[in-house]
Amino acid sequence: LDCLLKDRAAARVARGNYGDDECGSQAVQKGYVDDLLASLAHEDVLFYITKFNELARPLGLFLNPFKTRILTSCNGQSIIPALADHDLDVATSLRSAIELYSQNKARLPGGSPTPVELTDGFVYLGSPVGSASFANNYFQQRVAAVQSEADALAANIPDTQTRLRIFHQCTINKLPFLLGMEVLHNLPLTDDKFNPADWMDWYGPLSQGVDRQVQRFLGALLGMPADSVSAHALQICRISLQDGGLGMVDPGTRAIIDFTLSMSKASHSARFGFRVGKGDRAIQLPPTVTALFDSTRNPDSVILRRFDRLCPHIARHACPDSIAIPARDEHFRLHTSPKSALDRLKHYCSTLRVRILYETAPPDQLHHLPGLLQSSSSYPMISMSRSNPAHRLKPDLFRLALLRKLLLPIPEFAHAPQCKCGATFDIYGHHALSCPRNSKKGAHNMIRDGTQCFLCTALREANYNTCSPATRSKLRRLRRASAHQTATSSPSTPPSHHASTHATTTTLASTTHSPPLLLLPLSTQRLTFNNNYRPTPNDVTNGPNEGSTEGAVTLWTTPTCPSLTRHHPKTSANSTLGKSTAPTDYSSQSPSVPTATSARSSATSFLAKGPASPCPRSRTDRKPTSHTSAPPPTPPPSTC
Repeated sequence: LDCLLKDRAAARVARGNYGDDECGSQAVQKGYVDDLLASLAHEDVLFYITKFNELARPLGLFLNPFKTRILTSCNGQSIIPALADHDLDVATSLRSAIELYSQNKARLPGGSPTPVELTDGFVYLGSPVGSASFANNYFQQRVAAVQSEADALAANIPDTQTRLRIFHQCTINKLPFLLGMEVLHNLPLTDDKFNPADWMDWYGPLSQGVDRQVQRFLGALLGMPADSVSAHALQICRISLQDGGLGMVDPGTRAIIDFTLSMSKASHSARFGFRVGKGDRAIQLPPTVTALFDSTRNPDSVILRRFDRLCPHIARHACPDSIAIPARDEHFRLHTSPKSALDRLKHYCSTLRVRILYETAPPDQLHHLPGLLQSSSSYPMISMSRSNPAHRLKPDLFRLALLRKLLLPIPEFAHAPQCKCGATFDIYGHHALSCPRNSKKGAHNMIRDGTQCFLCTALREANYNTCSPATRSKLRRLRRASAHQTATSSPSTPPSHHASTHATTTTLASTTHSPPLLLLPLSTQRLTFNNNYRPTPNDVTNGPNEGSTEGAVTLWTTPTCPSLTRHHPKTSANSTLGKSTAPTDYSSQSPSVPTATSARSSATSFLAKGPASPCPRSRTDRKPTSHTSAPPPTPPPSTC
């Protein structure tokens, strides 16, 4: 088909009709999966469609007349009457093509289809092609569709954090790909209407719609009017996650960037051709297409004039610093990778938004901005997976966290309530988080318990919480002995041994009922509950059939262990599992020795050697004092 169209173009040149490209108006075809686009001379339209059907039918392909559209002009008026005055035969064939292959279905059964001639534009692969008015109308339709989806989110998803995640990742992202088309259709060509040096402040009709959608969504999410979402809150939303913002779309900067990078890539491909793979030979485009992207051969193109106005200012920040500023325009057009340019421009725009935030935020709150712009508070709020319930805050807590993040007033503090310390709560909630009278225990426990899920896996992969086979076997015997001794303990325990029995049994219960213990490091053999114990080289010896050790370590249990929150009686019983020289017999018990003491003997026979030390009252917030002790770890999965 392409060869037949080239022959028809050559025939027109032979007749002296050079067309708009000086080559007889050669046909340009473009296809994407099942979508086909062709730019044709008026007299080729009917021939092209008829011949396409003739060649495609044997292959099982055909043109759907209810989806095929023929665009004749972009000014809202049909070209057929004017074309009939110039060439009646061409006008007749064009009208026939529209009546046969560009139709709307009949409204009534048995009715005839209605022919459709496009005179303002059409939508190709989701982007408007045609006049500026057609494109702007399409933009408004897309903004309205996104608004309806945002309303559906608010009506059907009560979890505010999940709603923000869906809006950020899905709903609002249905608009940004159109921002480049907005600039292509609407960028003014004079400096009095738009200064290209201020390209980061673009504010077209679609950009305004995106900003209104974000502002309206945040207002509904936080339970306040949309107008109450201030300008500095929107700036925090636009700042990237790496710089401590929420990473939402920034239409003011992205629109110009998308248009410029797309035009730069298209111009480069039109000039040097396409390469399917690295090292492949470039596929050259027809000369008519190449000429469309050349300003010297197509000086009247409004799109090229817009690109030429913006390119020097974008290239200043898109090229690496090693390129001299006067040479960056040419380097950007010919050599700069679009991906590298996009990364540099994103970083520049995010830094610019941070600077603007310091200019628009309340002056008395500027010293709080470094703390609010922390990426560690941005990722959990908007980027972590919601499938894990531990990643989600309750809606009321998330609302307060988002208000704090956006530096918006908290309505609950509008009446200046009094803190129990006597101070007045400020409207932004800073005092509530910094007052020493407010307990931080709940937040502390959430952090402590939340680190268990990932810390256990990391330590296990690093071989920091894996027991040796010998130690694993001994701990199993210790658990069985402790459970057996506790179940069969006699109520007639002599009073003189009561305190020692209670203390030791309680200590061993932490091995039986608490989550698994963490042993750090693998080479250590001394395990002790005494946080005040300071090991010496003489304290460390080798157990039977085990290698040498280099230090001692404290055996830590989880803070949630019941035995560690129990108040033990004051006693002189040894809590350190020290050395025992008596043989251990799990099958029989001495009548004169309490059952718990037997269990203690079995434990101390292999876990450690050295002098015993008194057991202090058990506490969950005790800090290790041994220089070889590791920080209180989160218990790993049971491997012992």
